[in-house]
Amino acid sequence: MSGYDRRSIPELEAREDRPARRFDVSSALGIEGYNLNVAFLDPGERLALSGLHYHEDQEEFFYVAAGRCRVELEEGSFDLETDGMVRFDPGTAQFVHNPSDEPAKVIAIGHPPDAHRPAHQVQSSEELFEERYGGEPCE
Repeated sequence: MSGYDRRSIPELEAREDRPARRFDVSSALGIEGYNLNVAFLDPGERLALSGLHYHEDQEEFFYVAAGRCRVELEEGSFDLETDGMVRFDPGTAQFVHNPSDEPAKVIAIGHPPDAHRPAHQVQSSEELFEERYGGEPCE
């Protein structure tokens, strides 16, 4: 093979240490300039372990390739439908989850790649859901 590496999601192993079925594409393809993940969120699943959180030095981008996700911010929330996208500056607290009754597919990119740690939790998902929705926000 010369100059490229070709794969498909079914060839990759899902990460066992994360919520949802999440695939670390950047590691599989040897990408060093950014973190690239593809995640499949079932109804009620969340993208991150840390609830409402931020990264001091990492910019993040999310693209909803299929379904719908809700983006929680400190000041409220909004939904992203298929083909919706959002970018976060470093230091912006956010949390992505699937409140619908249909699965969602999300592409997540973080830069620089080593800045995803530490993740600073502002509020746990359980606390956030209880405060905003009186429990789990599934429809």
